[in-house]
Amino acid sequence: MKNMKENTSKKDQIIDAAQKMFFEKGFDGVTIRAVQREVGCEVGLFYYYFKSKDEIFEVMFDRFEEAWTAGFEKAVENLEESPFDAAERIFDAVKKFGKKLEKEGRGVMHWSVKMALIGRMTRAAEPFLEAIVEKIKDFGGIRSGISERELTKLAALGIGGLLLEDENMTANDATMMLESLLSTPGSVGLKARAASFGRKEISVELL
Repeated sequence: MKNMKENTSKKDQIIDAAQKMFFEKGFDGVTIRAVQREVGCEVGLFYYYFKSKDEIFEVMFDRFEEAWTAGFEKAVENLEESPFDAAERIFDAVKKFGKKLEKEGRGVMHWSVKMALIGRMTRAAEPFLEAIVEKIKDFGGIRSGISERELTKLAALGIGGLLLEDENMTANDATMMLESLLSTPGSVGLKARAASFGRKEISVELL
């Protein structure tokens, strides 16, 4: 049991050291031997846990993605009641995760890793935003000519990316942009439609 804990600890040390170095130098600026020296282990131990530098880079992303997915799942728990509130919670989670990444990097994050993390985070949000778009579609007035899938990608990569890049942009700002993106030009705002739709459903249930 003790050896198992020691092995797990050493594996985590390797991942932690690699993450710190990737943040500072980017993927290309890090070597396996540099990670090995940082941890103080033999190269053979690195290869015991990981096949390559690419693999440990992916493991680092997987660590973050587990937390992102859990946060997004929580955000859409009450999707049926209010999809726009769920969208704001998604964007709020994106904003908070972005700030946490900055904290993890201690203010130092190589541009290539930052771009990769933003890409992975926004892609992780896509299926949850797609569920929201599908629900909003029920209210009518949604933009035609662009598939729900394409609208979702625009929302995740475009609005989500802006949210992570602009420190002054809020989750509410992002939700307003989502409404604008989805709405048919000249139609009544989708958020108003959703609120009206919700009130009608409540009235029917009361009857």
